[in-house]
Order: sequence, then structure tokens, then C-alpha cells
Amino acid sequence: MINLGKLKEIKEQRFTFSWHSEIPVKSIEFKGDNGDILPDGWADSLPYLEKVRLSSFKTIDKFAFYGCTNLSKINMPDSIENIGNNAFRYTSLKDFIAPKNLKEIDTEAFDGCTKLKKIVLNDKLEKIGVSAFYNTAIESLDIPASVKEIGSIAFASCQNLKTVILNSDFNKELNDKERYVSIFSGSNIENLILNDGVTEVNEILLQGNKSLKHIRFSRNLKKINKYAFEQCPLMVIDLPESLEYIGVGAFKSTNLLKLDVPKNVKTIGDEAFVKISYSAPISFPEYDTPKEITILNPDCELGKTIVPKGSTIYGYDNSTAQAYVEENKDMGYKFVSLDPPTVTTTTTATTSTTSKTTTTTAQATTIVTNVIAPYNECVLIAVRNAVDAVTNAADLLKSDIAYADQQTADDAGIVSFSYIPDT
Repeated sequence: MINLGKLKEIKEQRFTFSWHSEIPVKSIEFKGDNGDILPDGWADSLPYLEKVRLSSFKTIDKFAFYGCTNLSKINMPDSIENIGNNAFRYTSLKDFIAPKNLKEIDTEAFDGCTKLKKIVLNDKLEKIGVSAFYNTAIESLDIPASVKEIGSIAFASCQNLKTVILNSDFNKELNDKERYVSIFSGSNIENLILNDGVTEVNEILLQGNKSLKHIRFSRNLKKINKYAFEQCPLMVIDLPESLEYIGVGAFKSTNLLKLDVPKNVKTIGDEAFVKISYSAPISFPEYDTPKEITILNPDCELGKTIVPKGSTIYGYDNSTAQAYVEENKDMGYKFVSLDPPTVTTTTTATTSTTSKTTTTTAQATTIVTNVIAPYNECVLIAVRNAVDAVTNAADLLKSDIAYADQQTADDAGIVSFSYIPDT
């Protein structure tokens, strides 16, 4: 181990250890006041370095430990405010606990740290740079509300990343071009949790993520921007009542079976929920979903081809939903009114009584129960034609679906569905 005591100044030059040193350096420890900045390239590519303990620096400059392929542990004081670009790229760090005063993690700071499984970010962090954690082994990610800017592909190609928690909006101050970046491309996120500080889902946030199963939406969410969840295999979503805007292609090419659009949604963009593009020269509408959509705002502005051909659109009489069906007859949409049925009243003229006669029809509720592994998801698809009840999911989605839902089994593995069959 080399112990670097109280240095009055660290020169702006690379450290002079040689690849051919007869005494390989495995550990470096700083003590005392060594200034504010650990300089550019200070110890890059030391092949034997395993551990570092830093003193009260404020900045770890660019390439400081770049290529130290055996560096697995570093002790950072809380005085650190900035980690420069490529500072720990291609090291063997296994975890990163951010110093409590850290404000910025620059471009590619931890890029290629393929053994980095755990990161804990601090609540004063403001910026995460481009490719900052690209191709790492992190398994979960909780981005603090203090973070206002995240660069392109900051967490891309993180194959083990399963759960992401967002606590606030970010990149709102950037221009449209800078905002339109893919942060998580190539990662395998299964669960997205948008806590209540989130009011907007950024463009292409999880576009192309092939593993996404669940989204917990913020109760204060206002906007889901264009292509946010395009090509994600979602089957069920529960949009919040606060939602006002759904952008172009926001849920395009997902596996949604049906959905309810809350009453506060004012705009649904073009192809928001279709699986395929109807502007393409060849399309296969029989594979398209969802088959049913309920639009609760009678004045909602609807874009082009928001749902597939032949879909059933539920809405109110004289609503934009009803007008949409009538204006797009070539799409084969079916409109079903949400208005209560008219009750026929018969009045008998007598001197003392008025009687009302109302005809009602009772419908039986069907309950389907199954036992699977506890807390696992189960999907039920009921078809109108018995011959369509095949085992192939793709063929089921082509059939005439009467009911579809997804539920989570309880701790005993019991999962139940209830619905009223077609009459």
C-alpha cells in the first residue's frame, strides 16, 4: 500500500506508476488536506490497483481511475461534489454509495463497470451525464427527486436492471431535441414506479423495452409524451384520474387488451394505442390490440387511428368518441353508449295515484377462480366463439374477445375474475 500523506499540491499530470513496476500498487490512501481536485488521469490504467481511500477532495477529475480493471473498492468522503467523465470507467467496482454532497456524475463516469450491481444515489444529486452507468450490472434504481437532468443512454444496456423508481420530472429545462433521448434502451426493466412527484412521462422513456410488465403511475401525472412506452409488452395499465394528455404512439405496439381513459384526458394522440401502423403498406389488423377502449371525457380530442380496426369504443352520446366512430366508418369501429338506458314511464290518470312501470333484466355474474404460484400474475381472456378457445395467445388476440383482465394471486396462490357475459 502507498500512503500519500498531507500533500500541499497534486500536480496536473498522470501518476507515474509503470505497468512494469517491480512492486505492483494494490492500495492507495490519502490523508490530510490534499486540495480540492484529484486531477485528470491521476491514476488511470493501474493494472494492480484494488482499493483507494480518498481524503477531502471536492472533485474527482476526468479519467482519474480510468481502466483500473482490478479496482473494486473506493472510499469517497462526503466532500465530493463532482465526479468527472470516465473517472471510473472500466473498473471492477461492485457498489457505489454516492457521497451526500455529490451534485454531478459526468459522462461515462461508470460506463463499462460490468461488476457494478448496487448504486445508492444521494438527495443532492442534480445531474447524471450521458452513458454515466452504461452497461453496468445494477439491479434496481431509485433516482432522487433532486435530479433535474439525465443524459442519453445513462442507464442503457443494463441487462440486470429490473426495477426503476422515478421521484420527480427531469430534463424539463432542455430543448425538444435534448429531451428526445433514450435513457434506458437495451435494459430489461420489468417494473416502473412513478412516485407522486412525477407529473410528466418523457418522450421515448422506455421505448422498445421488451420486459416491462407493471407501471405504477403517479397520482399527479398530467402527461404521457410521445412513444413513451412504444413496443413494451404491457397487457394491463391503470391510468390515473389526474392524466390530461396522451401523446402520439404513447402505447403503440403494446399488448393492451382493453383500457379506460380517465375523464380528465383532453387529448389522445395519433396511433396512441395501436399495435401496427395503418400508414404502412402492409398491416395485419387481426393481430392488433386493444379491442375495447372507454373514453370518459365527452369532449376529448382524438387523433388519427387511436385504436385498431374493428375496436369497440365506449363513450357518451353526442361525444367526440361517438363522432369519431361515425367519421371513421372504414375502420369498422363499434360505438357503445355509456349513457344510462332510457326508462319507460307509464302514468295512469286517477284521482289519487300515479304508478311507474320499469322493466329490468337480471344478468348473472360469472366468477372464474384459479390457483397458481403466490403473487404471480394471471391473465383471463374470454372469447365469444368456442372454436376460438385455442392455446396460442396470438390466435386468441385475433378472436372475438368478450372479456380480458389481469389479476395478481394472493398469498395462497388464489386468483379470481368476475364478469357479466354477453347476452
